[in-house]
Amino acid sequence: MRTDRVYRKALPLEAALDELTSGAGTQFDPRLVEALLPIIERTEGEPVLAADVARSQPTPLPQPATP
Repeated sequence: MRTDRVYRKALPLEAALDELTSGAGTQFDPRLVEALLPIIERTEGEPVLAADVARSQPTPLPQPATP
């Protein structure tokens, strides 16, 4: 969303954040959106390396109930 494509220009940060939050639960996994938003806001939308994400402290995902 934040990079130019042949078929469209890059979205501004606020528009990309709106797209993520409005699509949470339908187009995007809401748990991933919840985990990504603080990272995006902390980095002000700049590209993030996977190693940086791995070092962050995401909210643990709920574990399924065992029968």
